[in-house]
Amino acid sequence: MNLTAEKFEAMKIAYDMAFKAAFDAAPTVYEQFTMTVGDSAHTTVKLPFVEQFTCMRRWLGPRQIKNLEGKIITMTEDAYEETLGIKAREIETDNWGMYMPTIQLIPYI
Repeated sequence: MNLTAEKFEAMKIAYDMAFKAAFDAAPTVYEQFTMTVGDSAHTTVKLPFVEQFTCMRRWLGPRQIKNLEGKIITMTEDAYEETLGIKAREIETDNWGMYMPTIQLIPYI
């Protein structure tokens, strides 16, 4: 097989399409236990946080007041990536398609 820029571009497009289809099909669960704050224009978000959580108790007699301490949590967005390498021989022998299932699994990891 003659390796050309066009063949590499076709392989890249096939992998990108497989990844995007798998990514779109992957279920999201973060909504069940998180909230979305801010927007994509910000890379750092500052959130108020109560350091000590209290528990309810049965009300007997006078109230027992617990003084809570508040802090600010600063969360900074980080970039992540996963780069896969395919041996040149696999591409030369036109066996690069066997890596498609691995690429389709990445959104589920």
